[in-house]
Amino acid sequence: MRLFDTFVEVFGVLSRNKLRSALSGLAVGWGMLVLVVLLGAGTGLRNKALSMFSDDAVNSIWVSAGKTTTQSDGFARSRQVTLDNADYEATKRADYSDKVTSRFFFLVPTFIRYKDRSSVYEIRSVHPDHQFLEKTLIDDGRFLNQMDVEKKRKVIVIGQQPKQYLFRGENPIGKWLIVNNTAFRVVGVFRDEGNENEDMKMYVPVSTAQQLNFGTRQVKRVMFTIPAGETRNAETLESQVRMDFAGRHDFSPTDRGALRVRNNQEEYESINKVFGAIRWFVFFVGLGTVVAGVIGVGNIMMISVRERFAEFGLRKAIGATPIRIVGAVLMESIFLTALSGYAGLITGVLLLELFALVPAIQSKLLNMTIDLNVAFGALGILVFFGVMAGLIPAYRAAKQNPVEALRSR
Repeated sequence: MRLFDTFVEVFGVLSRNKLRSALSGLAVGWGMLVLVVLLGAGTGLRNKALSMFSDDAVNSIWVSAGKTTTQSDGFARSRQVTLDNADYEATKRADYSDKVTSRFFFLVPTFIRYKDRSSVYEIRSVHPDHQFLEKTLIDDGRFLNQMDVEKKRKVIVIGQQPKQYLFRGENPIGKWLIVNNTAFRVVGVFRDEGNENEDMKMYVPVSTAQQLNFGTRQVKRVMFTIPAGETRNAETLESQVRMDFAGRHDFSPTDRGALRVRNNQEEYESINKVFGAIRWFVFFVGLGTVVAGVIGVGNIMMISVRERFAEFGLRKAIGATPIRIVGAVLMESIFLTALSGYAGLITGVLLLELFALVPAIQSKLLNMTIDLNVAFGALGILVFFGVMAGLIPAYRAAKQNPVEALRSR
């Protein structure tokens, strides 16, 4: 019953000064709304940056050949480094690799024909482990296997877009595609979690592509995942890779131009660290906006206590304890900040949901969400500051002399 009476009293005090209460609540609510939107935008920016890893294994390293920039072992600079099957085999035996594939490209353009329909698609010539490197998901049939590579089979795995355009509702499994005048049998259909361009690709065994390109043993790239439980950090692993490839191709391990290494794990960790720092920065900026609103509430509470000076004196004269006086003032401050903060929180979440429906925003900020633990933690901090904002005015109200307060009426 006392709690109910307290809430009735708080409503009565706030309703006597509607404009003042509304403006104070608006300042606090606006601060919470800004905090939620900033945190959501920060999360969306981070998700967009990390989306580049959505279709690639995060714990992977990609190695491509370049040109030497220094002299080494009697070889001149500006020498083109060429990777081949031996690099794939050596990487497969290395202790720092788990899933390994090399990649070879058909001569472009590559014309693909089925019956009376034809188009140009990119064909990737790979090993079976490529499925794990690119997170390729098989919807029908299968991916390439080791027998395809060993026997140099003319088999092909196609994406969703070629399936829809070339086959027009037909089941492509077992059908024959003409690839630059060579027939390939479709053994699988895949989809990719990356961008739409990934679903337009096709895969054939690397050995088959090499045979069709004058029996070359060259490859354009070697890719591998780092095994689980590997204790060496990404930078140390990259140095080991450069040293191994340098030993086979006679260039300096410190010549970064000779070998281009894309270290997905290092890039992923770097992006996470950067956006972790940005997240905390955004949180404190937003929290500063909230605190500014709470300071306004503190000023309003000082004015409210001054207006109710005689009322508190009368209460003390008829037996009200200082704790009851302090409680009455604090309840007003807590109620105003908590209610306004919660309204700002809900409004901010709704705004994030609306932003997600705008394609222009969604293309720049992906999945703008906010951790509810963080949100309610901020609300808890807001309530704490609300207590602090009302504590000094409440202390003054409790310390006043009843006689002086009654004389002021």
